[in-house]
Amino acid sequence: MENKNEYYDLMNSRVDELQAELEKMKSEAYFHDDAGAKEFQNDVGIFEKKVDDARKHLMELKSKGDAAWSDMKEGVDHALSDLKFSFDKIVSRFK
Repeated sequence: MENKNEYYDLMNSRVDELQAELEKMKSEAYFHDDAGAKEFQNDVGIFEKKVDDARKHLMELKSKGDAAWSDMKEGVDHALSDLKFSFDKIVSRFK
Protein backbone atom coordinates (compact mmCIF):
# COMPACT_ATOMS: atom_id res chain seq x y z
CA MET A 1 0.00 0.00 0.00
CA GLU A 2 1.66 3.20 -1.15
CA ASN A 3 -1.02 5.80 -0.44
CA LYS A 4 -0.65 7.59 2.90
CA ASN A 5 -4.37 8.25 3.37
CA GLU A 6 -5.35 4.66 2.58
CA TYR A 7 -2.69 3.35 4.96
CA TYR A 8 -3.78 5.77 7.70
CA ASP A 9 -7.44 4.77 7.28
CA LEU A 10 -6.59 1.06 7.37
CA MET A 11 -4.42 1.32 10.48
CA ASN A 12 -6.90 3.61 12.23
CA SER A 13 -9.68 1.11 11.47
CA ARG A 14 -7.60 -1.69 12.98
CA VAL A 15 -7.16 0.28 16.20
CA ASP A 16 -10.91 1.00 16.27
CA GLU A 17 -11.72 -2.69 15.75
CA LEU A 18 -9.43 -3.82 18.57
CA GLN A 19 -10.90 -1.20 20.90
CA ALA A 20 -14.44 -2.31 20.04
CA GLU A 21 -13.56 -5.96 20.64
CA LEU A 22 -12.05 -5.11 24.01
CA GLU A 23 -15.09 -3.05 25.00
CA LYS A 24 -17.26 -6.06 24.18
CA MET A 25 -15.03 -8.30 26.30
CA LYS A 26 -15.16 -5.81 29.18
CA SER A 27 -18.96 -5.79 29.11
CA GLU A 28 -19.09 -9.60 29.16
CA ALA A 29 -16.26 -10.21 31.62
CA TYR A 30 -17.01 -12.21 34.72
CA PHE A 31 -14.42 -13.08 37.32
CA HIS A 32 -14.55 -15.64 40.10
CA ASP A 33 -12.29 -13.58 42.34
CA ASP A 34 -10.85 -10.11 42.85
CA ALA A 35 -7.39 -11.20 41.72
CA GLY A 36 -8.69 -12.09 38.27
CA ALA A 37 -10.56 -8.81 37.99
CA LYS A 38 -7.46 -6.83 39.03
CA GLU A 39 -5.29 -8.71 36.55
CA PHE A 40 -7.79 -8.01 33.80
CA GLN A 41 -7.91 -4.30 34.68
CA ASN A 42 -4.11 -4.16 34.68
CA ASP A 43 -3.96 -5.74 31.22
CA VAL A 44 -6.69 -3.38 29.97
CA GLY A 45 -4.68 -0.42 31.27
CA ILE A 46 -1.62 -1.62 29.37
CA PHE A 47 -3.73 -2.08 26.24
CA GLU A 48 -5.17 1.43 26.55
CA LYS A 49 -1.66 2.90 26.80
CA LYS A 50 -0.75 1.04 23.63
CA VAL A 51 -3.87 2.45 21.94
CA ASP A 52 -2.71 5.94 22.88
CA ASP A 53 0.74 5.18 21.48
CA ALA A 54 -0.72 3.84 18.22
CA ARG A 55 -2.97 6.90 17.86
CA LYS A 56 0.03 9.18 18.48
CA HIS A 57 2.00 7.42 15.73
CA LEU A 58 -0.97 7.68 13.39
CA MET A 59 -1.36 11.41 14.02
CA GLU A 60 2.35 11.93 13.37
CA LEU A 61 2.05 9.96 10.15
CA LYS A 62 -0.96 11.99 9.05
CA SER A 63 0.91 15.23 9.65
CA LYS A 64 3.82 14.22 7.41
CA GLY A 65 3.98 15.20 3.78
CA ASP A 66 3.38 12.61 1.12
CA ALA A 67 7.10 12.20 0.49
CA ALA A 68 8.05 11.71 4.16
CA TRP A 69 5.21 9.52 5.44
CA SER A 70 6.93 6.28 4.52
CA ASP A 71 9.59 7.08 7.13
CA MET A 72 6.83 6.93 9.76
CA LYS A 73 5.32 3.69 8.49
CA GLU A 74 7.69 1.44 10.43
CA GLY A 75 6.79 3.13 13.72
CA VAL A 76 3.08 2.78 13.01
CA ASP A 77 3.51 -0.87 12.04
CA HIS A 78 5.41 -1.53 15.27
CA ALA A 79 2.83 0.27 17.41
CA LEU A 80 -0.02 -1.70 15.80
CA SER A 81 1.86 -4.96 16.20
CA ASP A 82 2.46 -4.18 19.86
CA LEU A 83 -1.21 -3.29 20.32
CA LYS A 84 -2.36 -6.52 18.65
CA PHE A 85 0.01 -8.54 20.85
CA SER A 86 -1.45 -6.87 23.96
CA PHE A 87 -4.99 -7.57 22.77
CA ASP A 88 -4.21 -11.21 21.98
CA LYS A 89 -2.71 -11.61 25.45
CA ILE A 90 -5.92 -10.37 27.04
CA VAL A 91 -8.02 -12.66 24.86
CA SER A 92 -5.90 -15.72 25.65
CA ARG A 93 -6.03 -15.08 29.39
CA PHE A 94 -9.60 -13.98 29.88
CA LYS A 95 -11.85 -15.35 27.20
